[in-house]
Amino acid sequence: MNISLKFAVLTPLLLILVGSLSQCRLTESTSGKYEQYCGNCHLLPDPSSIPAAVWRESVLPEMAARLGFKYQGYQAVNGSMEEEFYTQQSNVYPEVPLIDSSDWWEIHDYVLSLAPEEIVVDTLRSSRNQRLEGFTATLIANKKIEAVTGILHAENKEGTLICDLSGRIFVRLDTLHEKARFPTPTVAAQVYEERLYLTEIGNMAPSQIPSGKLHLVEDSIPKVLAEKLHRPVYVLPADLDEDGNEEIIVCEFGYHTGALSLISKTAEGYKKGTLLPLPGSIKVELADMDHDGRLDIIALFSQGQEGIYIFYQQEDFGFKVAKPIELPPQHGSSWFELVDYDRDGHLDIVIANGDNADYSNFLKPYHGIRLYLNGGEDDFDEAWFYPIYGATRLEADDFDQDGDLDFAVLAFFPDFNHSPEEGLVYLRNEDESTYDFTTMTTPLAADGNWLTMEKGDFDEDGDLDLMLGNYPFLLRGKAGENRNNADFLILENLHF
Repeated sequence: MNISLKFAVLTPLLLILVGSLSQCRLTESTSGKYEQYCGNCHLLPDPSSIPAAVWRESVLPEMAARLGFKYQGYQAVNGSMEEEFYTQQSNVYPEVPLIDSSDWWEIHDYVLSLAPEEIVVDTLRSSRNQRLEGFTATLIANKKIEAVTGILHAENKEGTLICDLSGRIFVRLDTLHEKARFPTPTVAAQVYEERLYLTEIGNMAPSQIPSGKLHLVEDSIPKVLAEKLHRPVYVLPADLDEDGNEEIIVCEFGYHTGALSLISKTAEGYKKGTLLPLPGSIKVELADMDHDGRLDIIALFSQGQEGIYIFYQQEDFGFKVAKPIELPPQHGSSWFELVDYDRDGHLDIVIANGDNADYSNFLKPYHGIRLYLNGGEDDFDEAWFYPIYGATRLEADDFDQDGDLDFAVLAFFPDFNHSPEEGLVYLRNEDESTYDFTTMTTPLAADGNWLTMEKGDFDEDGDLDLMLGNYPFLLRGKAGENRNNADFLILENLHF
C-alpha cells in the first residue's frame, strides 16, 4: 500500500487557546512576533477570547514550555517515569529554547494586555428551551456499570453493546449481561460484515504512553490486530480499494502526539500505515467526495491543528489531503456528522465544538454546533451556529419524521451551575431554509455527565431513539448534587 501525502505537517506549538483581535493598539513588531510563534502551524489564537487569569496561570506556562522557555517554575510533565520517557521522546518540550527572553516577555505582555478580566457566562440559557416533546425520557441506574465509555447499537446478533470504565462489555440494556472484559476501557466499536472491531483506549486520562489496542472479535473470541496505539478513540473498517480485504481506519487521538492510522490486511497479517501524524483525530466518515468512484476519508481533528481533513483516494491507493474547514484551537472540536442538510446532492458537515478540558477550562461563548454547507466542490461555508456550552457529541437525523434534519446535542461540559439540563439539547427543525429550530431539554439531563450518545431503534418500534451514557467524574454544582447514580438516559421516540 502506498500512502502518499501532499501536505506539509508542522509540529504544533500550542494545543489550546483563543480567537479574535481586540481594540488595543500594539506595535507591528510585537504582533508579528506573536503571529510567528503562535500562528505558525494553526489559526492564530486570539488573546481576547480567554480571561487574563487563565492565560497567566495555565495557557502561557504551557506555551512557554513548548517553546523551551523556563517560565515561573512550571513543570510540564508530572507523571510516572514511563510518562516522562514517552513525553521526552515526542520532543514536544524542546531542551534548547526556541525563543529568547526578550521576545517571550514581549509576547507575554502583549497577550495579557488584550485578555479580558472575565468572559461573562450567559446564565439565561436555561430559559431559552422548551420542555422536551416527542420523546419519553427515562433514567436508568445499574450497579454493574462503572461509568459508561462507549455504546454501540449494532444491527447484528449481539444487539446493543455497552462499554464501561473497568474494561467490561455488556449486552442487552435490560439485563446487562457481561460479554467480555479487557484490561483498559473500550471506547469505540464497529461491525463490518458480521465482524466486530473494538478499540481499547489504554488511558482514558491524557497520556503520552501508547498502550491502546485494536481487537477483532469473531465467534466471541477477541484477537489483537494492532497494539501500542496512542489512545485510539474511533475505528471504521471498510474495503476502501475494493480488493476484497478490509482496511481499518483508526483515530489515535493521542495527547501531545497522535495520528490517523490505516491498518490493512495483507498475506502476512495486518500492517499499519499513517495517514496523518497529528494528535486529535477523533472521528472519520467515508464518502466519494470528488465523485470519482473511490471512497474518500473525511476526518475531524482537534488538539491544535483543528478542522476537517479530506483524504481523496487516488488510483494507486495513495491519498491527496485537503483541509477545507480550519478552526481555531480553542473551539475544541469533538464530533461531526456528514449530512446533506439542504438536499442539493452535496454533502454538508455539522461539527460539535466544546471540548473544555486541557489548559483553558472556562465556559466559552463560541462553543456549540456549526453547520457548514458544501458549495459543490468541497468548498464549505459556515451557514449557521447555535451556542451550547461544552457541546461534545451530536446526532443528526429526521427524528420527528417530517422530512428535514433535526439535531440531538450532548454537552459533556455544560454550565453545571446555571443550566445543567443542557447536557442534552434537542433541536427540532421547523424551517430548514431559515435555520429555525425549536430547542428542547429535559430536567433529567441534569442528573448525569453524558460522555457518549447513540441513536437507534432500541425499542424496535420503527423510529429512532437515543441512548446516553454517564461518565460522572466531572460533575459539580447542581448536577453533581442531584446525579442519583444514573448510568443511562433513554429518550424513547414517540413518533411511531
